[in-house]
Amino acid sequence: MSNITLPPVKLPYKTVKGSLQIRQDKSSQLVNKFYREIKGRFKNGEISLKEIQKCIDELLPNNINVIVKNLVQDVEDPDLLGYSALNYNSSSKINAITLELLTTENKIRLRDLPSLIHEFTHIIDQLYNPKILARCQYMTEKDLYVKDYDNLYESFIYNLEEPECNKEKLFILKRLEQVFKGFLKKLDPKDKINYLQDSRYCTMLEINGYHSQRKFAKQLAKQHVNIDEEDLLNENKNYMFSEKLELLNKLLKDIINKERAKQKANINRIERKKLNNKNNAVQP
Repeated sequence: MSNITLPPVKLPYKTVKGSLQIRQDKSSQLVNKFYREIKGRFKNGEISLKEIQKCIDELLPNNINVIVKNLVQDVEDPDLLGYSALNYNSSSKINAITLELLTTENKIRLRDLPSLIHEFTHIIDQLYNPKILARCQYMTEKDLYVKDYDNLYESFIYNLEEPECNKEKLFILKRLEQVFKGFLKKLDPKDKINYLQDSRYCTMLEINGYHSQRKFAKQLAKQHVNIDEEDLLNENKNYMFSEKLELLNKLLKDIINKERAKQKANINRIERKKLNNKNNAVQP
């Protein structure tokens, strides 16, 4: 099955071409534009889902399918205000991205705008980095999103750490390394790379999402909006996302280098065998 993403989640090549930094700059510019556009549409400190949908539709190309909908409150996480997710068709192809928001009478408050920006950042980052969506699509098709992996990610990567010293940081990273290596131990190299890449991408998305959330929360606070104190926290520091991303990069590099060394050794072995056969053939 082809792993090409569908038009509803695909920006034009000329839009997404270039280095990671170029694409990240474009994504940030669009998030900044969305903030300016959406903030002016709040009336009496509120905005409807319908108006949020309209604003997003105006910013994105007509073919892109982002669906704004009401979030059913999570009993396990009652403080969750927003969520974005990939929607799949019957062929395991992504055909939309949903943006789900906890509302009151289908409206959100201005003080909840940072959470909306956080989720919108995720969506735009994914659109500007098509490899992320392609990886999710492939892993869904191959049933790689297993419970053990979900638990690993939620318990050891997207986990609030709040380390008090470098010693605690080192312990947290060592624990993550051991758990991840244990999870990958019996997998073939291709799946090892898929899981590490997926974790890297998810971590990168959270780094950018929390950066945007805090950035615009600070702007709103300066404008005397009664912002939730949680939105002003440096969650990238509290979750240690940057340090965890660095570790995931290292684990991925180690596996790739190991596989390349195996391939090189195999090629050298084949070449030596050919040379030996040739030498034996010319002997009198």
